[in-house]
Formats: sequence, C-alpha cells, structure tokens
Amino acid sequence: MSFSTEWLDFMSGRVAAVTGLFRNIAHDMGKRLTYYTGYQSDRTLRMYSTDWRKMASVIDSGSAGYYPPIEQLRATIDALGDTPFLAGVMSEPDKPTSREHFRSIPLSEMMMGIVAGAKGLLVFNLPAVDGGMFHRFSQVSALLADHEDLLYHGRRHQAGVRVTGLPSHAWTVFEREGTPEKALTLYNRLEIPLPDYMRDPGTKAAPGNAPAEVTVEFDRSVEGVEHFSGAAFAGGRLTFKLEPGDAAAYIWR
Repeated sequence: MSFSTEWLDFMSGRVAAVTGLFRNIAHDMGKRLTYYTGYQSDRTLRMYSTDWRKMASVIDSGSAGYYPPIEQLRATIDALGDTPFLAGVMSEPDKPTSREHFRSIPLSEMMMGIVAGAKGLLVFNLPAVDGGMFHRFSQVSALLADHEDLLYHGRRHQAGVRVTGLPSHAWTVFEREGTPEKALTLYNRLEIPLPDYMRDPGTKAAPGNAPAEVTVEFDRSVEGVEHFSGAAFAGGRLTFKLEPGDAAAYIWR
C-alpha cells in the first residue's frame, strides 16, 4: 500500500508551517520573507515538498528558477494569488572562465513572466551577462518603472484587442481602473532545449523557433507608442513580424 500522496500533502504542509514561522521572525526584525524553489509541478512537490498553494499565505513574495514550461509558470502565479512572484531568468555559463556554450537571456524570456502576471525578475549568473543583456534588462526595467501603477497593480485580460499569430499565453492587455493608460504586451518565446535534469519526466525538448507574423486589431481611436522601439502607432490594424526571442509593448491612453 502506497501513501505517497498523503505523505507529500503532509510534508508540503509542514514546509508551509515552518516557513510561516520564519516569516513571523522576519517581520519582527522589520524584514520581508521571499521563498524560492521550483515552479508549481509534481517535480517540485516531490523534490522540494512545496505546493505553492500552501505558501501564498505564509510568505511576502515568491520566486523560482529559469526556463519553465509556460504551464508551470502560470500555475505558480495562479497558486500564489495576490502574493507577488518574481520569475527567474538565467544566463550561462555561470563562471566567466568557463568554456561552456554561451546562453543569452532574450527579451522574450524577460517579458514572459510579466505577461503571465509576475511582478518582476530574478536574475541568475550575472558574471555571464553581457552588454546586450544589460540593455534588455534596462528596457524591461524602464517599462516596469514608467508604468508601475498599470503593470504591477493592473488587471490582465484579452478583451477589446484581437491578436493573431501568437498563442494566447504570449500576450495580454493590462488595465487598471482610475489609470488612463492601457498596455498590450506580447512576446515570441525563443525556445531553448533544456538538459534532461532540468525537465520534468515525460516532457519533450523545445520545438524549433520561427518568426511570428502578428496581426493586432485595436479600436480605431487608439493612439500610442511601442515601448521598445519608441515608434508611434494608431488604432485599427497593425501587422508586424516578431522574431524568436523578441517582444513588444504597446502603451496607449
């Protein structure tokens, strides 16, 4: 007779209870507690005894690793509800002297978490970050800082805008009552094959990448600016190519 389900439920509950004690200690010191582990998945439950649904009420914010399947990213954010989450991004190699294959962090990976509802980024392996990555970090940081009320506190939805050429998880509209701005954020994820130890059993390596031919239909009265290029746009219909690893953010009032 197997009691693995009951044991995992028990242990994940214990981890949440102990974490709550650490948060109380942190609060007594005037600090906040961030909890880090894997994304919401069977692997994270079995390896780290963590169910993010149990962590939401006992931490101040959460964060997790890098290159997750989009389903796990969204499941983690959904499990945390109103508790802020930082999505992980990673460059490689982790040592400047390493001869391992260089892996850059594309703009799409930085924006994927934001589109899914994350409140910011957790960056791994700064020694391997080059000028291009620092530039992309500055672009995303400027987007989040310039439109913080909208992107941090706003509601995510897909009403009022029609997007074709991208999967539904790759775009969202941000809107907040009392804030005149709206934003449409999109990305074409650069899929990166992961080594076996980083993939859940049964999942496949990443598929090939291709440019996305994107069409966006706005209300005709919309006028605004695309954040990353600075190009002005007007409502109606936009058609453009989004390369693998690229992203766009259309801001309007």
